[in-house]
Amino acid sequence: MQFVLHKGKFNYSDLITTLPSSSTVVYISTYNIALDSELQWFLKKFGLVHLVVNPIPFKSTCEKNEDALYDLLKMKNIKLYLNRNNHSKIIVNEDMSYVGSANLSKFSQNNIESGFISKESKVNLDILDSFKRDILSESSSFNDIYSNYKSWNIYNAINKFIPEYKKLEEMVGKSIVLTIPVHYGNNLKKLDDLIDKANWIKKQVERSVSFNQLNITQSLSLKGSISGLTSVRHKINQLKVDGEFLNRASSEKGLDQSQTTMLDIQNEFGGCDAMDRFLRNTDSFTELREALTDTKEEMEEEIKNILNYLYALIYFGNLFDKHKKAIKYS
Repeated sequence: MQFVLHKGKFNYSDLITTLPSSSTVVYISTYNIALDSELQWFLKKFGLVHLVVNPIPFKSTCEKNEDALYDLLKMKNIKLYLNRNNHSKIIVNEDMSYVGSANLSKFSQNNIESGFISKESKVNLDILDSFKRDILSESSSFNDIYSNYKSWNIYNAINKFIPEYKKLEEMVGKSIVLTIPVHYGNNLKKLDDLIDKANWIKKQVERSVSFNQLNITQSLSLKGSISGLTSVRHKINQLKVDGEFLNRASSEKGLDQSQTTMLDIQNEFGGCDAMDRFLRNTDSFTELREALTDTKEEMEEEIKNILNYLYALIYFGNLFDKHKKAIKYS
């Protein structure tokens, strides 16, 4: 294992200069990419390159230079993937690996970049396994993206599902008033409507093959939000049931409810299951307020990120159409 720190040359320059030409496969992830003749020469050394790029910064690169996409796709040994969450910079196969801060970009040689280079087989295989499991499996091939672009599935996601997602986000915002612990029945009904809406979106998204291919299913399925809200809903319902039981029990014991404090009820019913549950669930409305606030903030951010991603995919589809006569990409 070798630590490398450079400015003025590629941080992975040892790999570029020392690796022999090979028919082997190499896996590369980069946040952004901008090829020069040296990097193109390096990529052409391999029989097959699985290349994962973050589409958001890559779109900015292509807007400045449309040939950035063309230069990649015209290389027959490149299999291009897009991953909107990728920020890693890795070059790996069984023989060698680089993990560091440098993008596969001609501009990275102007920065101070650092990383580790390994030619140890066990280390390389561990990194390769992690790459396939955690990066490649969560990435969308350019073929799948272009297929969804041509069949209007990306526009469908923008025009059909994102508006439903926005409606749900608005419902979440309005539901924060449900955290006031009055009118249990009405509040629970509105919370049920919110959970039903989230479940509907989840089912629609999970049925969509295109969403799986575009790797946005997990973000849109709302599994975590539904689970959290359902859990709090059960606590609030139990709080309601136990509160009603304690009120009846207090009346039966002749306690004047207009004068009775919570401490009085605790002293009277301490050790009772209903009393213990009621005390445990007293903060349910505070928990609900926090869950709804967090969900709303997360959804606002996720809607923005997904839209940026989908519009980037449309941009690449349009750009590919412009160059496809000159590119035989498969």
